[in-house]
Parts: sequence; structure tokens; C-alpha cells
Amino acid sequence: MPRYNDSDDEDIQDYTETKVLLGYAEEEAGNDTISHLGGEPIWPHPSSPADARLAKCACCNKLMSLLLQLNGAIPESPHERIFYVFACKEKTCRRKKGSVKAIRGVKVAKDFEEREARAKEEEARRVEERKKAIAEAPRAGDLLFGTGSGSSTGNPFSSPGGNPFSTTTANANTNPFSTSPLAAAQKDLPKTFASVLHISPPPPPEPLLYGPTEPWPTPLPHSYPLFYLDADYETLSPTTPPPSQKLTSLPDIDDTVPSSNTDADDGVLDTTFQKFADRVGQNPEQVLRYERGGTPLLYSHDDEVAKTLLVEKGFSTRRIPECKGCGKMERVFEFQIMPHAITVLEEGEGLGFDGMEWGTIVVATCTCVPKVRDGNGVGWVEEWVGVQWEGQK
Repeated sequence: MPRYNDSDDEDIQDYTETKVLLGYAEEEAGNDTISHLGGEPIWPHPSSPADARLAKCACCNKLMSLLLQLNGAIPESPHERIFYVFACKEKTCRRKKGSVKAIRGVKVAKDFEEREARAKEEEARRVEERKKAIAEAPRAGDLLFGTGSGSSTGNPFSSPGGNPFSTTTANANTNPFSTSPLAAAQKDLPKTFASVLHISPPPPPEPLLYGPTEPWPTPLPHSYPLFYLDADYETLSPTTPPPSQKLTSLPDIDDTVPSSNTDADDGVLDTTFQKFADRVGQNPEQVLRYERGGTPLLYSHDDEVAKTLLVEKGFSTRRIPECKGCGKMERVFEFQIMPHAITVLEEGEGLGFDGMEWGTIVVATCTCVPKVRDGNGVGWVEEWVGVQWEGQK
């Protein structure tokens, strides 16, 4: 058998595989039938749709169209997680805050409700034990006057001879202080902060939206054509365009990626956009980048999204607002929608490029379990969305 010559595979070995999972639009369904581009939302449970108000534009209050549905199952969570990204089609709403939203649907694991119920029962038992211990604990008056069960010395005022200062008949079983006005007033005193802290039940969770749930219309006002997602890890070639070359659009994808919003007419290079274009240009048909806990590929360095995510030492999520579901600031980057998705969705319905005007949509997420859930164990959380808009020349 001839010896294998590794130089024959030199081209393959030159490529580097990253930890970023790329999504590509396909007309035929693969193994993952939950994740898709466009189409209509498929809920975690058929009888548990999201409140339609969660998918309404904050500018015009109209129901938005689904851009992406993504299976968000992760090893660190036993629950089903599905993401939905919606965008408004109204031209007057473009580039405005609230015209793109992302929500996370969570269907808790079957044994989660049982474990949560057991935990509540255990907490109730501990509360009762604390209340009993407080009630049985000796008081200063008991130790002084010997009326407590733990007293070893006699109370001179409770002797058979009676209390010489009392005007009533002595009674060994009667506490002379129990009938005083002071004792009665003390019974009406409010609870201490400690007792309220340990005994009072936790307040009920606040719902994501108040008022009656709004149903989804049938049929939907608009939906993009349905494309399934095929996933593969990103591979990069060691050769990249020289940094001195100014690039205002991605190569070989029919100029579907908009020009940078910081490219100046005097030829000053926007290095952030250059990096974006170089990286995406190696896998130009990607519509999705997924790397939970990783770093997004930013389209611009000087917009509101960049100011939120970039710090002196690089990328950080510490400026992202707290999660509305748990109140914690523990969101991490999870995925971003790429500009080739515009090509796929708008050409699919014959719109050309007169529609969406964003360069990338970045989504940061939390792993919390919604406190408000329906009878099917389904709850909803609105996640953080950062939209980097196409530049205007």
C-alpha cells in the first residue's frame, strides 16, 4: 500500500475550524425542524402561544413578522428553550428602537414542577419550625420572674404567699402582668423586620405583561417564506485580504451586505467593518452565527450597540440591561442574524432589497426560568436585542 502523503491534503489542513456554529438557509428540512428562517412561529406547546403583544412593534403597535425561530436547548438547562426574533415591516418604523424584538419561550422539564413543589413544602416546613422556635424561646421576663418553662429558680411573686404588691387574690398559675394594659398593648405591636423576613411568604411574581392575553390572528398579517437551517462549524482560510484594501461590501454575494456606516468619503478605513466583511466573506451564505458565551462579530464600532458591548479591553455584556425575567444582569451573547438573511427572505417573496436595512442583529440571553407559567409549564421572557443598522451614504 502506498504511503499516505499529507501534502495531498494540504488545502484542507490550511483551514481552521472555530467554535462558531453557522446556520445556512435550506428549502428542505433536516434533523432540526424547530429552527427556521421566516415562516410562522411554532410554540413550545401547541396550546401555549406567546402573548401576541410580545411580538408587536413598539413604534406602530402592529404585529411584526418572524425573522428567525431557533432551538435554544443547552446542556446547562433541562428545559426546552426556543427563541423568536420579530421585525416590523413598516418603513416608518425602520431604525427605531422596538422595531425588532426577541423573546424566549421556556417549557419546563416534566419533573421541574414536582421538584419546585417539594422545595416550597420544605421551605414552609422550615418557616413553621422557625416560628415554633421563636415561640418557645425563653424571654427576658421569664428568666427574671421565673415564669418560663426553663426557669430553675422560684419567682418570689408567684409563691403561695402571694404577691404583697398585688391587690388581687394570689394564684400560682396566673401571671400578674398578663392582665396589665401594657401587656395588652404589646400584643398589638407590629412584627419585627426579622419575623417578617423569615415568616412572610414571597410576593407573587410579576407578569411580563398586564391585562388579558392577546391571541394571535389567523391567518397572520404577513410571514416571510419558510427556510430551514443547516448548521456547520465555521472554517476560516489563513489567507485574508490585506488590511490596506478598503472593502465596502462583501465579495461574491451580489452586494447584499450594506456598506459600512463609518466609511468616510476621504478613504479612511473602518477596521471594524473590514473585519466583519473579511470574516463573513469566507462563508458568505451564512444567515446565522451561534456561539453562546462567545463574542459577536460587530458590524460597526461607533453605534449604540457597539457602545453597549465594547469596553476598553474588548467585549463585555455588563452594560446590557438586567433580565426582565429574573432581574439579574447575567445575560451572555448567544446568536446573531447575518445580512445574507435579508437576501434569502426578501428575494424569496420577490421584494428585492427595498425592505430591511440592518447589518446584523445581536441577541444576548439569560437562562432563567420564567416565574409566570401556564398550565403546560410554558413561560416567556423578552431578551436583549442590539440592531446594527445599515450605513447611509
